[in-house]
Amino acid sequence: MPDALRAAGWVLETMDERYGKELSQKINDTQWVEDAANNGDRVAARAFGLARRDVDGPTMISHFLGNETAIFRMALRAAGPYVVSVNDNTVIRPLRRLRLNIP
Repeated sequence: MPDALRAAGWVLETMDERYGKELSQKINDTQWVEDAANNGDRVAARAFGLARRDVDGPTMISHFLGNETAIFRMALRAAGPYVVSVNDNTVIRPLRRLRLNIP
């Protein structure tokens, strides 16, 4: 999935790339964003992840690319740090943002 998004012009880093496959399964999204922000890797970090883990790769890609305009709009307009759950773009609210309070 990351390669398909990169091919579409997205710049991203997965949790597996940052922490390794085994450790990434034990770290929640809010911790990952906090780590990135605190380490200076991301200023006002904005993270977008899937709302569900039980979908296959093509469906994951469809969820992200189907919401591409809304994701980019949110990333440009809404100040971070936050984590956004991305869902099927046919639901009423395909993007749900959780604001993080990071000192």
